[in-house]
Amino acid sequence: MDKKTINKEIGTRLQNARKALGVSQEEIAEIAGVAKTTISCTERGEQKTSVPVLLAYCEKLHKTPNELLGYNGDSPSQELISVIYSMTEEEQKKILEIAKIIRHI
Repeated sequence: MDKKTINKEIGTRLQNARKALGVSQEEIAEIAGVAKTTISCTERGEQKTSVPVLLAYCEKLHKTPNELLGYNGDSPSQELISVIYSMTEEEQKKILEIAKIIRHI
């Protein structure tokens, strides 16, 4: 698969995930620190996504990079990461405390 096709697929995936949650391109752009046109070009596949832009999508959409990029690994760690992204900060702190306890058992 060529780079242009890959960029288009990733852009479409990012756009679909964003729209599914009712998030605007402006919101993603603000988090990423880029112009709205950058987000628009990325979603149309006209340019590849950068790490800051991908991470802005992850933060706002509560998704992992693997989910947004279409990687469907069956690793338990991927499922755990996805669940943790959907939690509040307080819930994440509790999970961290539990993980530290379990690690020392």
